[in-house]
Amino acid sequence: MHKTQNLIGAVLLLGAGLAQAEISGTSASVRPDNSLIVDIQVTARQPAAKLLVSYQAPGVEPLLSRPMPVATAGPTTITIGRLRANKTYTYTVRAIDENGAPAGSSSGAFTTGPLPPELAANTYKLRGTMTTPLIILSQLGAFPGFVALDVHAPDAPQIVWYYKNAPSSASGTLQADGPITIVQAANGNFVFADTGSGGPVAADSFFREITSDGTLVRESPRGCVSLTPPGSTASRGWIWGEGNDIHEVLPPGSDGVPGAILHLGKVVKDPFFDAGKAPQGARLQLGTTIRRWDPSTGKDLVVWDPFDFLDPLTDRTDAASSDPGINSDSKSTMPCAGKSLPIEEWTHSNSLQVTPTGEVLQSIRHLDTVIAISPRFDSIAWRIGRFRSDFTFPNAGDRFYHQHYARVLENGNLLLFDNGNGRPAAEGGPYSRALELALDWDSMTATKVWQYRHPDASNTGGYKYSDAVGMAERLENGNTLVSFGRDADPGTLRGKTPQTFTLVEADANSEAGAVGILDMQLPGEPISYRAVPLKTLFGEVPARRP
Repeated sequence: MHKTQNLIGAVLLLGAGLAQAEISGTSASVRPDNSLIVDIQVTARQPAAKLLVSYQAPGVEPLLSRPMPVATAGPTTITIGRLRANKTYTYTVRAIDENGAPAGSSSGAFTTGPLPPELAANTYKLRGTMTTPLIILSQLGAFPGFVALDVHAPDAPQIVWYYKNAPSSASGTLQADGPITIVQAANGNFVFADTGSGGPVAADSFFREITSDGTLVRESPRGCVSLTPPGSTASRGWIWGEGNDIHEVLPPGSDGVPGAILHLGKVVKDPFFDAGKAPQGARLQLGTTIRRWDPSTGKDLVVWDPFDFLDPLTDRTDAASSDPGINSDSKSTMPCAGKSLPIEEWTHSNSLQVTPTGEVLQSIRHLDTVIAISPRFDSIAWRIGRFRSDFTFPNAGDRFYHQHYARVLENGNLLLFDNGNGRPAAEGGPYSRALELALDWDSMTATKVWQYRHPDASNTGGYKYSDAVGMAERLENGNTLVSFGRDADPGTLRGKTPQTFTLVEADANSEAGAVGILDMQLPGEPISYRAVPLKTLFGEVPARRP
């Protein structure tokens, strides 16, 4: 990116005021299906080799597109984004020859359209300043898709990008369903989990890759083709059903397999029947697998099965030992192809990470446990938390409960979002926080070295409680982005009406304070799953003269 910025800066400096015949014309058009995406058509000739667009509106920081090769025939299309709604922008196209020298320029203007009505109803309030330029949030309700917010510019917060999920007919019903977790690949594309089609009984989740302008690149196979209950007495370890899980997907190549995508999945087995402790099918257990989707082969295969490494009979929480409504005994369904199985949510894992040392970290929410799986997926390298932890907690207040988004940092510490479900009163009761633990491999102890708790005077205990979802991600500058994606009352253990979702950039002090606070009210949204920080959407960079 630095080389691109230097090249752009040189062109701006040298090309100021130039208007040569190598660019004979430009035109700009706002996409009819997206008011914040604009296509600029450029007619150019030799010696022009590459084209750049600088664009800005009054009071908005100017941006520069990534260089685009000149088309060999016909006009060149440059797609730009990161735009505000209902704004008139001016733009200048500049040409560069093969030696990097200016080769002409041309200017024009365009006006963006309004936001979709469903997004116009959202309200965002920013206090302080955030250093990350952009964040992406999922939308599950009236607008099934994603939005990107500029949270750093002087006029922040502003919606500067949106994507409405394309319909699918995975279960025979054509409809657009809410996507949830999303990541940006190295090539700038986005990979996300689609919650599936056909309603709550037939939710066959799968994964999609799109370009930043919303073009669908590919889809994963459906995770569940059919449920497979046994015809008579099942053999030990019988698989009743398996499929995809929407809670985590990693960028392509994360585990060293080029182009392949690790994600969470689901499998249903009957261990209580296998152990002679329940009738067949009476206590089916849903465990969270790890799967690898390889787009080059079209295959999506299970690489790790929790039933091979964890004990569903003893490694489990219940209403007495945890959150009475959210634990390993919680009743739910495994939907697939228009049918469903009644299950108990044994593990409910929610995050994956390939750690700096190569292990695959998995957060297992219903077990209050984080495990590190060997790179070959053949053993558990270490674990921390409630069940069979390799680490002890000298201070009981450093324990975590029903966590999300576990990450091993470059310094070897563990960072996670501690939801706090079922936290004992002696340890502060139900409140949520971002928590960093130092792992001492000599004493095998875990000690809190950093935390952020968000003040909320309306709650018992004085801190915000997010009983579901959440995120804590360390930024390059040492600050931490913390997402409280549900707003619950710790007294009633229910969501508030209305909910205020809160995103915080917290500083590096051990008892962290807030640098910036973004409060969001999103009508119709039950949760705000994650806030993904980004530097760019279309490859654009801030336009700064050298």
